[in-house]
Order: sequence, then C-alpha cells, then structure tokens
Amino acid sequence: MNPELLNYLMNTLGLSQSQDMGRNVGLKNYSAGEGLASSGLRHSSGFPKGSGYLGKLPTTDGRISTEISSESDIGEYPLIVPTLTKEELGLLLSDGKPTEDIYNKAESWAKSRLKKGESPFANRTGLLYPYPE
Repeated sequence: MNPELLNYLMNTLGLSQSQDMGRNVGLKNYSAGEGLASSGLRHSSGFPKGSGYLGKLPTTDGRISTEISSESDIGEYPLIVPTLTKEELGLLLSDGKPTEDIYNKAESWAKSRLKKGESPFANRTGLLYPYPE
C-alpha cells in the first residue's frame, strides 16, 4: 500500500502503527472505546480483540475485560468462556490467578471450536452467551 495513503487513512481513523522491536505488530487505537481495536489488541498476535462470549465485563479495578487470553500447545485461546461458573468468572475479573479448572474449561472449549474449524475466540458477529448464574 502507498505509505502516504496509509498515513492518511490512519490519521483519519485516529490510529497509529504500534512498533515492537522495529516490527509492525498491529494497529493501536488512541480513541478509547472506538475504532478498529475498541476492545484492545491481543498480546501475542497484535490482532484486535473481539467483545468475547459474554461481552464487555467490568473488572474490580474499573477496567473492561472481554477475553483474558492464555496460550498452550493448541495456541492462543480465551479464558472467559461460557462454561465458567459465576465464581470462576469473578476470580478472573478480580485479577485473580486462574485455577486449573478454569484453564481446563477454557482449553476444552477452544479444542471443541478448533475441531469444528472455528476460532477459539468469539466471532465479531456472534450472539453473546448469558452471564453465569
């Protein structure tokens, strides 16, 4: 792409290229809550996060979480999945250390989606799951 056109588009959208050791790792949005990366960027890939399976959830320190990603031999996957209990979700949203059960549920969810040829992450047009009771 023409660098001048790229700069024009990025300035128009209020975006800046994020750099990591001289490599482009994604687009970073400086207009909080708007634009291409309204839920932030995934740490490992630099791709924009989606709104997750349960939507945008408030943390105990006032931030918003949608996915809380983890990685294993199957790749990157979200820890916030529909199979968590209310208590497990509360632990994650209070910045607590994920339990082995949380990791197992999240990885199992990711594997079931990967087996169907789907991303382990919620797609941007998917319906939200209900908050656990």
